[in-house]
Amino acid sequence: MMHMRKLGTKESLLDKGYAKEVGSRIKAMFFDIDGTLVALGQKEMSDEVYDVLMQLQKKGIKLFISSGRGRSFIKNVKDFPFDGYITMNGALLTVNEQTVFSGKIGKEPAREIVRICGENSLPCVAFLSDRVGINLQSDRTAFVNHLIHVGPFPIVDLERTVEENDIYQFTLYLSKEEEEKYFGKNFPGLSWPRWHPAIVDVTPGGISKGATLEQAALHLGIDLSETMAFGDAANDISMLETAGIGVAMGNATDDVKAVSDYVTLPDKEGGIAAAMAHFGLV
Repeated sequence: MMHMRKLGTKESLLDKGYAKEVGSRIKAMFFDIDGTLVALGQKEMSDEVYDVLMQLQKKGIKLFISSGRGRSFIKNVKDFPFDGYITMNGALLTVNEQTVFSGKIGKEPAREIVRICGENSLPCVAFLSDRVGINLQSDRTAFVNHLIHVGPFPIVDLERTVEENDIYQFTLYLSKEEEEKYFGKNFPGLSWPRWHPAIVDVTPGGISKGATLEQAALHLGIDLSETMAFGDAANDISMLETAGIGVAMGNATDDVKAVSDYVTLPDKEGGIAAAMAHFGLV
């Protein structure tokens, strides 16, 4: 299948007539959670967003979560019946509860990351396919987890966890400066997406929300031009660039807005509903 990507310039998409024409072609949508479907600081998705998603699904549009979260702690979207999930920043794709794609961190880099974290008392979460565990709790983990209403995660022996299980993602509670200090450029085969200044995820090299969105489109038998994605943070950039239409929330960082095709209102001001109205989808 030849993938056509973008459907128009930012200027053309501001025209409501053209935007509605574009919207009529969309067959699948991909949503980040924190700062997108769920406003940061809120415990769960609003009733308004839930109702909008129901309307879209009734039109036959396939709806996907695309999150850095693992499936086991996506508990803030009111049990909405999504058609599929891209989790752990693209490391795992499930469609109708069937695994379509997965990527795992190799044993050697996983061991080394755990060793560095252990020697320097750095909080580190290991993501397995069905659960997570952390080596230690701190004020920083408490702050970030409160922000997105997750945790506290169970304390586990990470060295043993790595030896006995496949690891799809690590989450490290580090600033960019700390990331460079402790890990530098010693892990070229891994990806280090960041969605918040105090936290960085570690995924297999070549894995991203965008790359796995493409896998989802192939599985569905649709063109990328028939997809739309919504996000607000740096780890959403790849999927906003990959989708036929990439929509940045009004609360998104400037680098995210720069690569998007359209910028909607902030998450707390009805950004999802506003975008759907602009593209004539609700």
